[in-house]
Amino acid sequence: MFVDASAIVPILTREAEADALTDVLEGARSPITSAIAIFEAALGICRKRHASVEEAGAGVREFLEVDGIRTIPISVKRASRSRPIRAGHQLTSVVYVASAMLGAPP
Repeated sequence: MFVDASAIVPILTREAEADALTDVLEGARSPITSAIAIFEAALGICRKRHASVEEAGAGVREFLEVDGIRTIPISVKRASRSRPIRAGHQLTSVVYVASAMLGAPP
């Protein structure tokens, strides 16, 4: 399962959908993300919390480590094969399934 910045930011800033996103993430077998998602998440947290880039980046890195989320390179070919999933009915395109393109179940 690919964890996008649009999932990382709400979890780390405790937005309304944080619990639902956390539930989806906890059910993931091999969560992954990309360097661009990490960068986007850090910038999003900077804006929301008025934190420094260093603080936001450290928070994102800690989250990834604690939750066992691996960082992988995403090529254009891989990105074009991802598909959105939903966490309940309220969330759309916040978590992307990339495990299928890596040959692993979500």
